[in-house]
Amino acid sequence: MDVVSPSALLRHLESPEATGAFAQAFRLHVPPAERSHALARLIGARGGALRVVERGRDVFADAELVPGAALFLVFDGLVEEWKGQFRLSVRRNGDLLGELPALTEGTPKQPNAAIARDTARLLTIPRDALRAALDAHPALVRALLDAVAQHARDLADDEGQTLEALDAFFPRGFGALTPGPYDCRDVTLHLFPFALPEAEDHPMQVSRPAGVRYASRMFMVALVKMRDTRHPAFDKAFNYDEVTVFVPALVEGQKVPYLHVPFIYADNAMAIILGREISGFPKLQVSTFIEPERPDAAAGAPAEPVDARWRLLAMRDGARALEMRCAVESVAPARVARDALTGLGADWRALATDDALSVDDAAALWEQGVHALLAAPTSVLNLPRLMGLNTVFTSAWKRIFQPDARYTAKGGARMPARTRDFHVDALCETRFQVKSFEALDALRLDADPFLGEGMPFAGCAPLSTLGLRVRLSMQMVGGPVLIDYLDDPRWAQDPARLWGPWTKLGRDGT
Repeated sequence: MDVVSPSALLRHLESPEATGAFAQAFRLHVPPAERSHALARLIGARGGALRVVERGRDVFADAELVPGAALFLVFDGLVEEWKGQFRLSVRRNGDLLGELPALTEGTPKQPNAAIARDTARLLTIPRDALRAALDAHPALVRALLDAVAQHARDLADDEGQTLEALDAFFPRGFGALTPGPYDCRDVTLHLFPFALPEAEDHPMQVSRPAGVRYASRMFMVALVKMRDTRHPAFDKAFNYDEVTVFVPALVEGQKVPYLHVPFIYADNAMAIILGREISGFPKLQVSTFIEPERPDAAAGAPAEPVDARWRLLAMRDGARALEMRCAVESVAPARVARDALTGLGADWRALATDDALSVDDAAALWEQGVHALLAAPTSVLNLPRLMGLNTVFTSAWKRIFQPDARYTAKGGARMPARTRDFHVDALCETRFQVKSFEALDALRLDADPFLGEGMPFAGCAPLSTLGLRVRLSMQMVGGPVLIDYLDDPRWAQDPARLWGPWTKLGRDGT
């Protein structure tokens, strides 16, 4: 176990690499002449113990790491603080971890989890030493309060933003929502293709509505950053991230191709409510994180750009549901154009046949399509908007609760609901009108993606390691009902309208 001296800790906190809230507050509030003495009080004249935490370990749950220590200072690496499936904060170089229990009277408690994202080193600070240092150095108190306030402000930002928007999106009583359209002014999609499983009992197949034919053995998983989402009539906006599944599909009676959305997960209550009630999207709660990574470079190696590598993560029910790590890939324009044109026509002709594209054909079409997009400047990609060809049509099952007569007669809410009481009402259309393309980049998976068992696409294999990042602005517009399963006699007796893919039900709904 390494030991860090007060002088070494001082050099570390004063270095530009220490970007955590406490390090910044320490440099701001503690006078230079007082810093060495304050740190000697904090960790002892002989220094503090520096402990290594391997990736994935919970700092607070490990007795070896917390031998009565009040809190930690993150010396390097990243540690994420979680409560259930919600990430509360990311503590980085120069941040404190566990400071609130350390300042609370009585037995210190850690109600949350603190998971090392990658290997991290933590400096342990005993509770008594912390309080002695705070008593002796008021400037250290100001630094600690400043750091706590910064984390509290960051935590409150998203919730406050949603609360401020309530009046705009719920203007009337009886749960009435402001109808669309909704402007999505800054959208970034990270798209990766996966192979659609053939097994009829797989959730990706069970979730296919009657009257919808999947056009390919490919589906896309998109991790999406939605920024500045608002109704055109209001100033209030909100941000959120989500995980969306898109399956190329053909809908009976419709002449345009669709992207069917069988599953969608968002990390914002406003987005979930609006998406469910206005568009019919089957949205569920998730915690989604789309953030750059900067792995340690080898000695002498050139530094990578800040956005060269990305981590895409989704947490659901307190567990890792999806994780992909990828790098932005540079492709020579000449090669991109050549690859895009080779065989692209043949693949599109295959798509027009009655049979769905095979896995190999879908993979080739995906890679050639991505190369074609990358070969075109954004000015060319924006031309379809001038011709009115900028609309992407999506479909989704609209779910409503329809208790049968026997259930109602026996007391309604006092009786437990059964999954067969949740029926599909209609297949709804939502139109996304692309206003402008801002940027396109190729992404390359660094390793096999992690798809957790709690997600409907668990066990599905990626079609290609090539992904696409698209930044655009768009408007979301409600469309017509495509199929009414309750009134249309073709589907009145079809058990496929019973909903239950994530409860692992079959098509009979039992």
